[in-house]
Formats: sequence, structure tokens, C-alpha cells
Amino acid sequence: MQEPSTGLTAEWNAHMSSVIDETWWLDTSGLPDLLWARLRVFADGTAELFDLDGRYTKFASRDEARLFLLEDEYEAVTTMEAADLALHGLPPGGPTPPNASDDSELVAQMLVRVGTSTTAGKTLDAPLHCLGCRTPMVAAAKFAGHGAVERFRFCMRCGLRSEGQILSGQLEAEPDWVVAVRIPSNLSAAQLAALRRSDVSLGNVSQSKLREDLGDLPVLVLGPYWPPAHAAARCDELRAAGLDAEVVSRRA
Repeated sequence: MQEPSTGLTAEWNAHMSSVIDETWWLDTSGLPDLLWARLRVFADGTAELFDLDGRYTKFASRDEARLFLLEDEYEAVTTMEAADLALHGLPPGGPTPPNASDDSELVAQMLVRVGTSTTAGKTLDAPLHCLGCRTPMVAAAKFAGHGAVERFRFCMRCGLRSEGQILSGQLEAEPDWVVAVRIPSNLSAAQLAALRRSDVSLGNVSQSKLREDLGDLPVLVLGPYWPPAHAAARCDELRAAGLDAEVVSRRA
């Protein structure tokens, strides 16, 4: 292994055109935060590691580079077990690796924090992006039994949510199919009634309390529903009441 460097020579730039394989690795000790590393292998058998500090480290072989990464508790995303991924709120197949037109832009994407908080029990104060698809999450909630309200951040694209009450910001996926409803600032009585009909958990919540709880809420998550046709039917009913609703399912 050669000493890492932050810049590449013209000779090495030319050598990079012979890349025959590229894999992305995650620091498993840092999960659920994403600490990325990129491993490239060249036609002559040598390898290059690009890390989140923007450093390039050259190796005589792929095996030497892999051993280096494994000793540093990195694992290739393509080999991570689905159960291990789910444990950290990551989708099957792993999160999408960073992507940019050049490595200088890539560095900014190679360390992804799921959120920060200084006091246990406080809502995470950093804007969160979905670990599955990088879509910004929206503030959302759903009603549990006895009128309790669960608040979290929610991905409108693939159904992952982050529990605002969990200091680590761990992610979990909504089971089956849910309906996400954007709550208007001037919620009408008819729309309120449509919401109460759409989810059994809302049936025990008084209209006044429901209106109060929804007052500062951008998105309400209803369900889960099974089979998917039930979610679609609820969605249609809410749209008929003039609400902006859509079915969201967990990505396979």
C-alpha cells in the first residue's frame, strides 16, 4: 500500500481510464450514519481507495485493498445482509451510493448524518434525508391507540420514517401500504370527517382534539392497509373530499 494522497498525477489520471470494477463500502461501526468509501480496481490488477476525507490510497491488488477496508470495519454494500440493513433502517440492497460528476463534488456526499440532538427525548433538529432514496423527509404523524400521537419524519417516496423521539435517529419502514395526506391550513369539517372515516385509530379522537393536533402538522400518515387496494380506496375517498393524498409503499 502506498501513502494516501489528496491529489492525482497526470500519469495516475490516465491510469484511471482502465477501471474495470467499482464497489462502494460502508463503515458498519458508524451506522445508521453513512460513512462511504469507494474501491476501484484497474486492468493491471492494482486498486485505489477513495475515502470520505477526499484521500486516494493505492494498493497492489484488490485483495490488499479489501483487507484494509475489512480491518477498518467497512463492508461492501452489495454483500450486506438484508437483516443487518433493516436493523439500521436501510432498505434491502442498501442505500444509494454517492453520485457526482467528479470526485471533488463526491466528497460532500460521503458522510451522511441522519440527524443530531443534544437532549434525549427531543425531536431531531437536523433536516433528515431518507437513507433509502435521499429524498428530504417531511414532518409527519399518525394516531395510535387512545388518541396518542406519534410524530416522526417521513419519506413520501419510499415509506421510510425516522422516529423523532429516538436520539440515534434510527429508521424504520412503515409496514405494508400507507396513505400520506398533506394537511391544509384551512381544514374543513368535511375533510376532517373524511380523515376520521379513513383510519380506525382516529375514531376515538374527538373532532376538536383532532383539529388541534393537526394544526401544525404538514403530513398525516394513515394505515397501514392490506391489501393495497384498501389503501387506494381510502386515498380516493380523501381526494374526493379535496385532500392531497397519495399511497406510499415500502420499497422492495
